[in-house]
Amino acid sequence: MRLAQASHKLAGTSSPVILTALEAGYESPQSFARAFREFTGLSPTGFQAQQAIVGTLPPVALMTASAIVIYGIWHDGPSATIPHTFRRLRNWAEKRGYVWSDYRRFGASFGDPEQSNGFRYFAGIHLTESQEAPNDLDRCELSGGCYASYRLIGQYTLISSTLQTLFGGWLPQSGLEPDHRPVIEIYRNHPGTVPDQNLITDLLIPVIDPIS
Repeated sequence: MRLAQASHKLAGTSSPVILTALEAGYESPQSFARAFREFTGLSPTGFQAQQAIVGTLPPVALMTASAIVIYGIWHDGPSATIPHTFRRLRNWAEKRGYVWSDYRRFGASFGDPEQSNGFRYFAGIHLTESQEAPNDLDRCELSGGCYASYRLIGQYTLISSTLQTLFGGWLPQSGLEPDHRPVIEIYRNHPGTVPDQNLITDLLIPVIDPIS
């Protein structure tokens, strides 16, 4: 939790690393740097530099997505524990003899994760037409429409701070208006099949179609 909060701070401000380390409860910048690298795969200064680049003008593309139905689990708890919900979903699949890496995974954020009230997150998988809908998973329909899409390459711990940068930096500059639909995460590959630094996650921010 402390490292997640520190990554938010480094992504959103030019706060010195030593100050961020102390505020996160670490006795020295060195111990903070070691823990931060294990958490994100980057040094604090490298992470801050990467986010500064993202904050200027990331390669965001407008796209029109079709509605899609996914099945999964509603997350219960702070956003930092979302990986535990995906582990529960993976356990569900493996207990039934399914190959986890065969599934296309989705995450859907309803509301603002910075606000405890009203925020909900759904961890889900997409089934093929030949697969029956499981009766022991929840069903969630993701609306189609216009989205601003950003492809993140790197560890999943970067997702939260990247979204914060997109909403706080890119979106106000874009001239686009955010829509009420959930933010969607599409996980294009799986940990264990590629190095963590090569993980691909498409982040879809719902926006009002500027043409309509």
